Amino acid sequence: MKTKFSSLIKHFALGLVIGLASISLLITNASTAFADSFLFFAENNCTEDIVANYDYDKLFGEIYIDIDDNCRETSRCKNDEARSLLIKGPAEDTTVALYDNPDGDTDDDYSVINIRSVSGGDTVCVGTFEKDYDYGEVKVYYRKDNGLDGRVSHIEIGG
Repeated sequence: MKTKFSSLIKHFALGLVIGLASISLLITNASTAFADSFLFFAENNCTEDIVANYDYDKLFGEIYIDIDDNCRETSRCKNDEARSLLIKGPAEDTTVALYDNPDGDTDDDYSVINIRSVSGGDTVCVGTFEKDYDYGEVKVYYRKDNGLDGRVSHIEIGG
């Protein structure tokens, strides 16, 4: 009788531990899902103040929303401030286009950032918008005129 009772307690305790671990994983995944975003910083290499924050879940949730912001006309981004971008995954097959021109015209500096795939929980810092490079997960094309870092006036984000 004693062995059956202790065996029952062991199984109950094991079930409780597994159940609590599962709940813990669900809570962790739920809380990190809302952290995924595109953060634009006032200085190079993703440092200093955040000057624009586009939450990934709000952009790419059930209803897909393209961002097309003239930073002179919206409060979602500060005009002529952004110098770098931190991408918090997951993000896949997404393009971020940044323009010196507030209307998004290509007659001045602009940069196109193609995000191939950034896994959930991973981050990639685009430390400058004024350089062509390929990280594998992210490819950046820059068209130079007189400089884009600290002069971003238009942001587009879409798939």
